Amino acid sequence: MTRIEEQLAGLATMSPARLRAEWRRLHRGQTLTAGLTPSQLIRSIAWRLQEKMQGGLPAIRVRELDRLA
Repeated sequence: MTRIEEQLAGLATMSPARLRAEWRRLHRGQTLTAGLTPSQLIRSIAWRLQEKMQGGLPAIRVRELDRLA
C-alpha cells in the first residue's frame, strides 16, 4: 500500500474529534462547518489529501467556479 492509501484507510478509524483536528490542519484558514458528519469529514479530508498529492484545479478554474456559484 502506498502512503496516500494508508492515510485514506486510516481515516475510517479516527474519532470524530481527531477527524475535525485533521480537517483543520489540512484546511488552514477555513472555517469548519458545524454539523458535518464523520463520513462527510472523511470525504473532505480524503479529497484534500489527494488534491495536495495530485495538484488540484488551476486557479483560473477555481475563480470560474466561484463566479458561477
